[in-house]
Amino acid sequence: MGQVDVGRVRRNEETFAFANEQILEAAALHGVEPVPFVCECTAPGCTELIPIPADEYRRVRQSGRFLLKPGHDDPDVEHIVAEHDGYVVVEKFR
Repeated sequence: MGQVDVGRVRRNEETFAFANEQILEAAALHGVEPVPFVCECTAPGCTELIPIPADEYRRVRQSGRFLLKPGHDDPDVEHIVAEHDGYVVVEKFR
């Protein structure tokens, strides 16, 4: 693959993680479960949703990892650490 724009990758991560934190708060307020989280991949225009329990999302984020749709991982910046039905968990190495 080409050279990775690490700044863009970080901005995408921060944007999607922030959006998911807002979704998490709203879901808790309204009793929504499973919660439709936004894929936290590096693609700027990705709007894929991943419905999972709030506790599972908290575990992923507390470990410093990210939630992605299968096939959305970018091997230039991350590796898959867990595969589940409908989503993968990745760890960034850049």
